[in-house]
Amino acid sequence: MSNRPIGIVAADGSADSIAERIAATGQRVMIYRIDRGHHGKRSKNIEAASTATDIGFDCALVLSFIDDTTVFREFLIGTPEKTGLAAEMNPGAILVDFGVRPPRETQALLGVTGMRGVAILDAAFAATYNDRNAPAPSILLGGFPDSVDAAEPILSLIGKVDRTGPLGSAHTTAALMGYLEAAHHIAHDEALAVGHALGIPHDALQRHLDAPQTQMAAPNIVSMAARTRLVMKLAQDRGVAADVIDFTGTRLSQALSRRG
Repeated sequence: MSNRPIGIVAADGSADSIAERIAATGQRVMIYRIDRGHHGKRSKNIEAASTATDIGFDCALVLSFIDDTTVFREFLIGTPEKTGLAAEMNPGAILVDFGVRPPRETQALLGVTGMRGVAILDAAFAATYNDRNAPAPSILLGGFPDSVDAAEPILSLIGKVDRTGPLGSAHTTAALMGYLEAAHHIAHDEALAVGHALGIPHDALQRHLDAPQTQMAAPNIVSMAARTRLVMKLAQDRGVAADVIDFTGTRLSQALSRRG
């Protein structure tokens, strides 16, 4: 696989930094943008593909960065008017999907591409990645072990590969991580609002709410539940929302017990 270019297909220029990082290792890269945009300043190892057919014909491993599921499906399996990328790829080729979609969708697409011998893996960056000079990110990767084994050496040029399990598991894990991060940000904003409503100085709130939280080996469930209920009562008294922390009682105890 290392003797052939690594294909990259993207909806826009969001994958340019990925191409640059791979090319910096000496690996040839062929990139195609479905918006017909041009890759910016290219290194000598990066070639712009004029059509998706070039990617399918030349590349044994293709990295896809298309979030829109409808666009991705049509691009991969085609439409009555146009042949899809999977029909252009050679048997034994692997497509690594860095999009965002439900596991059932990815598995259904594999059911179609698999008939041509084209494998699909799902992948996601564990953190936002848009700078070729940034530290190597962790890459969540799911799919059949044989295909993962084949793709991992190339993906390791970008970051540290973390195998998450069956096809669909990488997208799901990334979604759960995003869910948890979003809940944290919402809870942080709600905590600030409650503090402001009670007249606590902003700098004092920021100093304590933004400080790293000490991870207790065995959280005090009773104390945490009591504090949560107090915040909810204070928010209600001041007419401020605190909905994201509405997990007192049994739900809170169960969650903390699992973590402990």
